[in-house]
Amino acid sequence: MKRDLPPFVYRTTARGRAYYHFRRNGLTVRVDPAAPDFWAEYAKLRDEKPVARIGKRTWRALIAKYREHSRFKVLKPRTKHDYERLMDFIAERYGNLDPAKMRKVHIIEQQEALDGKFARDFVNVISVLLRLAAELGWRDDNPAKGITRKATTIKAPHVVWTDEAVAKFRTEAAPLPLLIFEIGIGTIQRPDDWTRFDWEHFDGSAITVTQSKTGVRLTVPCPARLISVLEVARPKVRRIGGTPILQTRGKRMTYRRMAELMLRERQRLGLAQFDLHALRYRGVEELAWAGCNDDEIMAISGHSTKSMVAKYAGDARQIMRARQANDKRKGG
Repeated sequence: MKRDLPPFVYRTTARGRAYYHFRRNGLTVRVDPAAPDFWAEYAKLRDEKPVARIGKRTWRALIAKYREHSRFKVLKPRTKHDYERLMDFIAERYGNLDPAKMRKVHIIEQQEALDGKFARDFVNVISVLLRLAAELGWRDDNPAKGITRKATTIKAPHVVWTDEAVAKFRTEAAPLPLLIFEIGIGTIQRPDDWTRFDWEHFDGSAITVTQSKTGVRLTVPCPARLISVLEVARPKVRRIGGTPILQTRGKRMTYRRMAELMLRERQRLGLAQFDLHALRYRGVEELAWAGCNDDEIMAISGHSTKSMVAKYAGDARQIMRARQANDKRKGG
């Protein structure tokens, strides 16, 4: 019973199991009163000098500890970026609440209130945080463990930019949307990376990029159209280190701002069905039309598997081969 425990040892229960902790002078350590060496360990803990208190146990404090943890530091850049978004949401939503009071039903309810991939990632990230809370002795279990991830709706496939759509945008788009457009097709990188390009990454013929999703560093030769619009937009100053290529009001353009700007321009031109990510598809298609093999395309796109290249370039190659076959038939 609790009254039979020695001073500073406390008993808690979770799912019918009993847990014991030694708490004194800001120190919390899980102990086992039934262990043969318990009293020797207990004596050492009693002799411990007071330690600096860890402060209030809140979600904000837990997130701060996780950001300093080695498990977070070794994440790939894109994963780390996704985790940061979720941790900001969790900090805003739960802030100064105690992680020990989180229950499985709370996590399930919050997941249901969210949409798509964000809902699934919410469970993943909160599980990682609660695991750390258990390791710190802030709680005895991880209620997120075993929760079924919310099914996501199937996204409609990207509509690849047609020759007509490309020609219309190049002819009628405003300068800034045109710059974004040519960066998309010319570099064949993911839209999230476009806003990270600085002028120092462009040497006049190629752009050097470190992909946020994979962490892979690439040097991407620029096609003539992209070089042309970059030279027009290049700042007329010598010192351009750290100056973003895409910016508004002197500040680096955010992905959200870029997406909103491009959507308005596509709507104005009657091209709303062709989205930003589809520019990456278009760029890969153009390489396939030019006869590039998978390895050559991967050297520019940064894809890690040929199956992804096939997904992007497959239609272009089918069309090209069909036209070649038809030309042979005409000549027969």
